[in-house]
Amino acid sequence: MSTMPGGRTRWRRPRVLAVALATAALAALAGCTGDPAGTAAGGATTPSTAVAATSSPATPTTAAATSTTAAPSYRARVLAWGRQLAQCARAHGQPNFPDPRFVLLGSGDDPGVGTADFPGVDKLAIVRAQEACVAIVRRMPPPQPTKPPSAETMRQMRRFSQCMRQHGLASWPDPRANGTFPILGTPLRVFAPGYIQNLPPAYGAAWNACFSFQTNWRMLAS
Repeated sequence: MSTMPGGRTRWRRPRVLAVALATAALAALAGCTGDPAGTAAGGATTPSTAVAATSSPATPTTAAATSTTAAPSYRARVLAWGRQLAQCARAHGQPNFPDPRFVLLGSGDDPGVGTADFPGVDKLAIVRAQEACVAIVRRMPPPQPTKPPSAETMRQMRRFSQCMRQHGLASWPDPRANGTFPILGTPLRVFAPGYIQNLPPAYGAAWNACFSFQTNWRMLAS
């Protein structure tokens, strides 16, 4: 659930942007720190159910049995999504496509900012899986940062937004307090993971012109 900063890159087609999010390996979405413990075999957690015991007949009152289900963690939801993508890929001509592991993105210390990584899968295989399984790709759980960016990082993010507006994307928003950019549900969603579309030339030009502001952070959509 990688990605998902630092250094200039030349614009690449949006399918590569999507690949970078899934693999956390391309320059536009920075490096990631793997979490070997987050393999599909042992990393995903399942909702736990606690059932209240019914009181014995000897007691004056009888408590009705109730059940509560804990909400899956972000990590668990990312791994569940990754397994769906892997299953779809195997059903579409890639029988050896592996189950995912969870990797952290950015600085590698925020458990709410991670993605599914598919060990040993090259970028072309990821592209094939994404093209065959677009509906699943677009259900990728968005990152959920657990802490706000530093003041310096927020300054860089705002400068990035200002640059994007100055280069033709007048509606580009400033970041939220949690460091995400509210672009989902807007035409700018093509910069978010899972949207494999041809990017208008003006969008690519703005990205290239402003990418240098992404130092020690990566763009997260919300």
